[in-house]
Amino acid sequence: LNASLAPLVAKGAWREAFQLLQASGSSSRREPDVFHYTMAARACAKAASWQAAVDMLPWMQRASMRCDQHVFGTLVDACGRSGQWMQALGLLKEMRVQRIAVSLVAHSAAITACEKAAKWRVALALLAELGAIRVAADRICLSSCISACEKANRWQHAVVLFQELKERGLKANVILYSAVMSACEKG
Repeated sequence: LNASLAPLVAKGAWREAFQLLQASGSSSRREPDVFHYTMAARACAKAASWQAAVDMLPWMQRASMRCDQHVFGTLVDACGRSGQWMQALGLLKEMRVQRIAVSLVAHSAAITACEKAAKWRVALALLAELGAIRVAADRICLSSCISACEKANRWQHAVVLFQELKERGLKANVILYSAVMSACEKG
């Protein structure tokens, strides 16, 4: 099943991945497990098909599978790539309800969703939440927050975040420098 799913994930062929999971579940020697559903969710994320990814949760529940942080991180990523920030936040909340450790990947994807929607306050709140659970934000998280601030004309916040990035010893790239300069130009 892994070997059949891998090329579908690589090309974002989520429909075919779902069909394969369904066919495997009804006729296979081995039932699909959480790992296989995570692979199918990655195909959704690659294709920016957030709704299809989120629709997998009921399938998994019917199959009595316990979702883990990898599944949820991938689902949040699918929402993030599509700018579906409210869906991404809902999935983070569901992780807490199910007592699944919130991961850097899931938070980063939710912050990216907020950045795409220019929800700078929510992005900064998620960044602060990472600190509260003692998870160090990476360059992706900080970059997404800076971009969200840039889109919302909050140059002061963008500069503070850029300084924080530098203080952590994280390297800025051209895109990040451009976002900070753009924020300052707008301010």
